[in-house]
Amino acid sequence: MGLLRLMRPRQWIKNSFVLAPLVFARAFTDPGQVADAAIAFALFCVASSASYVLNDIVDVERDRLHPTKRHSRPIAAGTVSIGAAVGLFAACYAVLIVGWFWSVNTMLAIFAYLALNVAYSFWLKHQPVLDLFSIAVGFVLRVYAGALALAVPLSSWMAVTTLCLALYLAAIKRRQELASNGSDSRAVLALYTPALIDR
Repeated sequence: MGLLRLMRPRQWIKNSFVLAPLVFARAFTDPGQVADAAIAFALFCVASSASYVLNDIVDVERDRLHPTKRHSRPIAAGTVSIGAAVGLFAACYAVLIVGWFWSVNTMLAIFAYLALNVAYSFWLKHQPVLDLFSIAVGFVLRVYAGALALAVPLSSWMAVTTLCLALYLAAIKRRQELASNGSDSRAVLALYTPALIDR
């Protein structure tokens, strides 16, 4: 149960952006295209879970000092060991390597997402504004992976719209966190002001 919580399946809804090209390309009546989109969605769920696991490993000491995360994060709470988390992380990557044999192009987008999240876990999440753009680019990569899985072009309008929508939602979340908890929920909020987020 702890390992499942570590993968954060409730967050997989974000990966529904992978399915957007299936809708906008009107390919949802083609069983083969639907199957490819579903595989891309599943692989992105594995990739996002790998990113959550890495983030929790990196942040374990900070999470143990947090009033809520020390109970909600399995590693910080002691319900999952660091060794088990590393094993789960390796298993996720093993699944993604197998995915490489299904679609190289789609996996390139997914591995770009993984590289972005490694940078986010170690550096970008501590940089104001850049942290928001990192989150937003992650959503663009989801849509791009969906397009590559179907071998359909990703329009510039769709990419820009996805980026702006994700950036807007990320900024709203940061503003709510800043208003309710200050910098207690995440360190980067100490570098934000409501006015900066509003802009």
